[in-house]
Amino acid sequence: MSKDGGILLSTNELAIGYGKHALLADLNLTLNAGELVCFMGVNGVGKSSLIRSLAGLQKILAGTILYSGTSADSDLPKKLSVVLTDKTGAPTMTVYELIAFGRYPYMRWNVQLTDVDKQIIERSIEQVNISHLRNKKLHELSDGQQQLAMIARALAQDSGIILLDEPTAHLDLNNKLEVMNLLRHICRSAGKGIIVATHELDLALQTADRVWLATNDKKILTGIPEDLVLDGSFDKVFEFKGYDLKTGTVEHIPHLNRNLSLTANGPTYHWTKRALERAGYHIVIKSDCNVMAIENEKRSWIVKTVQRETSAATLQEVLSILSHA
Repeated sequence: MSKDGGILLSTNELAIGYGKHALLADLNLTLNAGELVCFMGVNGVGKSSLIRSLAGLQKILAGTILYSGTSADSDLPKKLSVVLTDKTGAPTMTVYELIAFGRYPYMRWNVQLTDVDKQIIERSIEQVNISHLRNKKLHELSDGQQQLAMIARALAQDSGIILLDEPTAHLDLNNKLEVMNLLRHICRSAGKGIIVATHELDLALQTADRVWLATNDKKILTGIPEDLVLDGSFDKVFEFKGYDLKTGTVEHIPHLNRNLSLTANGPTYHWTKRALERAGYHIVIKSDCNVMAIENEKRSWIVKTVQRETSAATLQEVLSILSHA
């Protein structure tokens, strides 16, 4: 986090929505310098609407929003940048040209990039690690590459606050991780405050400094991810069916009515237990049937019953041995 840890954005009794219909109300929220906030909630709760309202793109219904202690003014683009889910309408634009648009709020009447502008653009490209894409046209990019280019444009805007609406939507796992790790790094290294509206629960729990969690009564709970997991807030909001958030596992019914004991450590224990439970076995502390993992140069397992011991090179072999035991 930044050394001063100052408040970059705050709301007082904020209500957002459309017409007379409030999606979220009585919001008293803060975003600190150097902080990554993940904003979460069920579909339709108002995640995109809050992002657009905080960005000044949608009229608020009530309350106030302060940016570094002051209300919105003509300098808002210098305080806040936003990355929405909307596709750019200029597919033949190059990546460099897109990122250069981040400097628009600082341009003079002649609309020319200064040496300072160019330095900031280059820095933004380097931060996002897309130098190899600078001359590519937007229609030549993958979804993940386009998302990185949009983030670079927001960085070139050089604002203290960055708002992103579903930045990992439609990306594969590697690109999701790259985007979220990049945002964490930007918060830490540049002292910016970043709000990400997302439905990526696992990523949010592992990367966010704080979570804003929208409830079904139009409020937002705030806290560090671990507290909101342990106090049941996530369970109450999402009403998980067959998923245990505290352990991060899907609940399996032991339909085979067979008990097994398991001897293993670390990741091997986790994945062996998962395979056995998915197959319908009940894992207990002590049983006549034991599965033991052997951690040598090449991992293996021993299935031990009252009658015999059988070795297995894979978990698929373990399941096959048990099915005939």
